[in-house]
Amino acid sequence: MKELQLEKNRSHYRWFVLFLATWIQAAASLITQGIGPLSTYWKEVYGFSETQASALVSAVNIGPILSMMFLGKMIDRSGERWILGICAVLLGMTMGGSLVAKNFDILFLLLIIVGIWYGASQPGGSKLITHWFTAQERGIAMGIRQVGIPFGGALGSAIIPWLATKYHVSVAILFPVSLSIISGLLFLLLYRDIQGSDHVKDKEQRVRWHEIIKDKKLSSVFLAGISLVSLQFILVAHFMAFLMNQIGMSFTHAGMYLSLVQLSGMIGRIVIAWISDNMYKGNRIRPLIMCICLTVVSIFFLLGLNENTPQWLMIIVSILLGFFGMGWYSLYIVYISENASENQIAYTVSIGLTLNQIAIVFAPFLFGVIVDFQHDYHWPWFILAVLIALAGVNLLKFSKEDYLKNINQSL
Repeated sequence: MKELQLEKNRSHYRWFVLFLATWIQAAASLITQGIGPLSTYWKEVYGFSETQASALVSAVNIGPILSMMFLGKMIDRSGERWILGICAVLLGMTMGGSLVAKNFDILFLLLIIVGIWYGASQPGGSKLITHWFTAQERGIAMGIRQVGIPFGGALGSAIIPWLATKYHVSVAILFPVSLSIISGLLFLLLYRDIQGSDHVKDKEQRVRWHEIIKDKKLSSVFLAGISLVSLQFILVAHFMAFLMNQIGMSFTHAGMYLSLVQLSGMIGRIVIAWISDNMYKGNRIRPLIMCICLTVVSIFFLLGLNENTPQWLMIIVSILLGFFGMGWYSLYIVYISENASENQIAYTVSIGLTLNQIAIVFAPFLFGVIVDFQHDYHWPWFILAVLIALAGVNLLKFSKEDYLKNINQSL
C-alpha cells in the first residue's frame, strides 16, 4: 500500500480511532447487556411471566444471528464509518421504542431489531483495528476494544437499576438510548475510513461463506471459539447456581465470585493480547492453546470444589476461569481478521461471530438440560471440558506456524 497510508497508520490518530471504537462498542453493549436488568422491571410493571422476561433477554441475542453476515458484507463494501455510525444511531432509536411498547410481542420484536443493529459493532470494530494497527500492536488494540463489551455490561448492571429505582424505568432506558445515538453521530462526524482500504465491489472477488468455513486455518479456530464462548456464557448463566446448589454458597457470595470471574476476563483480554504481541511475536495460536489448556485445568479444579473448600482456593479458581476462559476472545478476533481476505475482513469476522452467537443462544440451555437430567453439575462440566480440550488438540497442528498477516504492509 501507499507510503501515505503507512504513515497515517503510525500516526497518533490511530489511538483516537481506538478510543472511538471502544466507546461505540461500550455504548452498544450498555443497551444489549442492560436488557437483563430492564427485563426485571418490565416483568413487574407489565406483569410478564418469568419465561417472557427471559425471552426478552434472548431476543437481543437472536438479532445478531440474523444480521451479522449481511452487515459484515456491507462494511467490506462501504467502509466502517457509515455502517457503524448509522447502526449505532438506529440501535438507540429502536431501543427508544421500548418506552411506548407495553405489549410483550411488540417488545420482543423491538429487541430482536435492537440485536440486528448491534450486529455491526463487532465485525466493524474488528476491521477498523486490523486496518489501523500493525501486527505488533493489533492484539493489544483489539484487547482494549474488547473491554468495551464487559465495561458496557458492567455499567448497565450498575446504572440502569439505580436510575430505574431512583427516578423511573423510562429514565433508565433514555440514558443508554441517548448515549448510543450520540456515540453514533460522533463516530460519523469524527471517524474517517483509512485511505487505500479495499472495499469489495466485484462479485467475483468475494469468497462465499461455506468456503470460508471450510478454510482449514479458520475452521479450527471457529471450533475453538464455539467451545470457549459456550463456557463463557455458561459461566454467566450457571456459575452462581452451581456455587449455591453444589457448594451451598449464599446468593451474595456467589455473585461476588461471578463478578471476580468477569473482572478477571476483562483483564485477561488485554494481558493475553499483549503477551501475544510481545512474547509470542504476533503468534495467536500458541497463546490460544495456552488459554485452552489452563481453562480445562480450571474446570477440573471447579469439579473438585465443595463446602469445605477454603476461600483462597475459590478465589484462585474464579480468577483462572475468568482470565483464561474469557480472556481468549481478543486472540480469536485478531486471528480471524489477520487470516481473512483483505477485502472481506468484516464478513469473515461476522461468520465467526455468528457461529459464536448460535452457541451463546443454545449452550447455556443445553447445559441446564443436562443438569436437570443428571441432577448434578459434574457431567455437564466434564463434557464441556472435553469439548474444549478437543478443540485445543485440533489447533496443535498450527502451533508452530506463524500466521502473521500484516495487511498494512505493501504487497
